[in-house]
Amino acid sequence: MSQLDLLQGKSRLDISIALLRHWEPEEGYYLAFSGGKDSIVLHRLAEMAGVKFDAHYSVTTIDPPEVCRFMRTEYPTVRWEHPAHTFYWHVARRGVPTRRNRWCCDELKEGGGRGRAIILTGVRAEESPSRAKRGQVETCRRTGGRMLHPIRDWTETEVWEFIHAEKLPHPSLYGEGWHRIGCVCCPFENRVAKSIARWPRIWENVRRALHKMWADKLGEDREIYKRFTGPDDLYDWWCSRDRPYPPRFPQFREAERRFDEELDEWVDYDEQGELPGLFV
Repeated sequence: MSQLDLLQGKSRLDISIALLRHWEPEEGYYLAFSGGKDSIVLHRLAEMAGVKFDAHYSVTTIDPPEVCRFMRTEYPTVRWEHPAHTFYWHVARRGVPTRRNRWCCDELKEGGGRGRAIILTGVRAEESPSRAKRGQVETCRRTGGRMLHPIRDWTETEVWEFIHAEKLPHPSLYGEGWHRIGCVCCPFENRVAKSIARWPRIWENVRRALHKMWADKLGEDREIYKRFTGPDDLYDWWCSRDRPYPPRFPQFREAERRFDEELDEWVDYDEQGELPGLFV
């Protein structure tokens, strides 16, 4: 019987500490730290377990300034991993991230830990259906190493009970009604008006980046130039969160129809009705 089998019926705290001790790599853990409540709990658990670890914060360039100041003050040993380019640099070349295309996570948040055996995260199953499907231990697709989620089964209530019991400092934004304090411009942030009022410079920088992208005719989604009147129209749609992706302008729909008609006139389809290798 393994050490983990003996934990049946034990508390979440006991199980988390046992997991940390069981999986500890010789080199120590790479602890992914964001300054949020879950990573604060994770950091404290690693200390309580007595395991070797080093904590790292992936600088997104759009995190709340209050959280950054909190980390500088309360967690001075956390290492800040700066990206090659800012969020705005990417927006000016790729466009804004959406819920279906969150390139921002790959570029700014999930690049750390390469070359390390195990990355510790504060992922919890309660946060989303996709996270609920993740195991306690899994292989990291980016690094090829393992990822360990010691508080995967903790509830938000248990997280806060632990923070208060341990008297752990946490960002003041939680006390102001902010339930999530990650990236200010996250596509999953629905309280956009409140966020813009609190951090106007961050949002305005996104608008400015879109103006640059539009002027240079860049962006991964070329359809935006057929569906929006300009960068401000695109920005307003992105901020709305609920507006559907607009249809193409009439002139583009008509041009597409004429092209299809012309294609039928001069391109022969094969017996299966497929286009020949001309366009492959």
